[in-house]
Amino acid sequence: MTNHQRPPLKNQGTLIHWLLGTVVYLVALRYHLDVAGHVDLPADGVASLERSLDVAQLRDFPDRGNAIGRSYWFGVADDYLLAPFLIGVSSLAEVLSRCALFHATVAILGYGIGAAAGSTMIGLAWGLCLATVPDLVGLTGDYPANYRTTHWALGALVCTAWMADSGQSSAARARATCALAVASALAVASHPFGLAALPAGAITCAALGSRPSRRQAIITAVLVLAVIGPYLSINLPGIGETLFGRGTDTRGGIDEVLGATLTGFAGFWGDAKALPGKTITASFLAVGVLLAIFLRSSRPAALFTLLWVLGAPAGHLLAGYEPKPWHLRPVLHLILGLGVVGCSAAAARLPRAAVAGHFSLVVRIGAGVALVWLATRNPITPPAAGATPAQSFGGLASAVLQLANDEPFQYFEAQARCPLNWAAEATLVDMQLRSGDPDAGTAIHGPLIAAIEDLPGLADKTLVDRKKLLRLSNGITIGLYRSDYPQAWLDLFFSYCRPEWEANTSVDIPVFVGGTPSPQGASPCWLEGPCPGDRVGLAP
Repeated sequence: MTNHQRPPLKNQGTLIHWLLGTVVYLVALRYHLDVAGHVDLPADGVASLERSLDVAQLRDFPDRGNAIGRSYWFGVADDYLLAPFLIGVSSLAEVLSRCALFHATVAILGYGIGAAAGSTMIGLAWGLCLATVPDLVGLTGDYPANYRTTHWALGALVCTAWMADSGQSSAARARATCALAVASALAVASHPFGLAALPAGAITCAALGSRPSRRQAIITAVLVLAVIGPYLSINLPGIGETLFGRGTDTRGGIDEVLGATLTGFAGFWGDAKALPGKTITASFLAVGVLLAIFLRSSRPAALFTLLWVLGAPAGHLLAGYEPKPWHLRPVLHLILGLGVVGCSAAAARLPRAAVAGHFSLVVRIGAGVALVWLATRNPITPPAAGATPAQSFGGLASAVLQLANDEPFQYFEAQARCPLNWAAEATLVDMQLRSGDPDAGTAIHGPLIAAIEDLPGLADKTLVDRKKLLRLSNGITIGLYRSDYPQAWLDLFFSYCRPEWEANTSVDIPVFVGGTPSPQGASPCWLEGPCPGDRVGLAP
């Protein structure tokens, strides 16, 4: 081996990689478990969890995810992959904790990017950054209940680094090529804006990948088709409508969509400067991106990232939708990861003395322990567990079940959602898990149990049949009502909570309603403000 050849990954010690990967995972898991109960759960996030729960309980096997406008749907591959983790859960808080087991793997992927590209220490440092730096962890934390595009993007980047590892056998590089194809398919199915991964993965595999064996090719084709086959079959008609008709009801203009995309890309430098070391670290990774473009050993990673970055605006234009910041975070992670690949590949080319060709086992473990110690010196401290939405609304679910007294019932919920976003559907799912009855709260002809937030706009209004006033641990006060005349009770409520066209939206506040008997078009209705100011601990 010459001084400019990368040391074979397999000779660096498989045990060391398992050990360091486990270390960064456990550090990340500590944070993700702590904040699992603090996530918002809007209706679309709940729908994703319901699909996984249906698969876990063998109740249903969906072929499409959430609807987007009139013509598009999310894929369901992520829902099926999550399902085994949800077997036996008995509350929504437990569901979110199980989800954290997956989301913490982002740190392992960060370590794998650097290690596969040639530098165990750079990989370890980046994995720990993904595990402990609040601003960076936050880039993987928005809507963690159902968005996993970042994970598949980073997994694909690990595969591209492994494809270029000269120390691997041709069979191993072929396996990495196949894994890249599967990771790209998973990214596509995880979110509509992951569509750019499809051409990026296909072109990178074809141009720079190793040819797989017949058996590998068949297995890969089956896996890829299983992941994106249903996704493409339900979305191709929408693509045709978008290209040749008016498309979805979210369709925006080219200027607006491209402007939002470019504005998001322009903000990446500011995001990178939020890392430890600020401008120095950002500059280091920027140099790494340039190195990755010019070094032969990192060309697959550079090509894949470049194609995704160029393809992202095309996906936004096709959808006619201005991307939000969290839609662009997989792209940001790809660019940062490419910087890690470039730096690691350059470090692997540095001249090495024969005696000091590798760190000893003791030195590596010592370095890992030292980095973990430094990472935990300033730990991320989430709010008290009792103030999490998951546990607070878990108290609501238990109170509703107690009021129902094992009888079938309809459930209705109304709250202002200021500032959190917790849908009535989330409370329904929690009740069903806690009771063991998948139909709890969904009876068509049973009595109505309503959970109504105690809002200032209702202070001088009379809502009949209140059974209990419940104060949740996060400061929200909920009135529980039980009525044998559901429609009459709902008519009374909506006589107080007005539709938008009757409200003064500059003063009034929106009240979001949901549940079994929620009338179409009734959410949100509007009440006199202000929002309650006594809520606590609603955000990590």
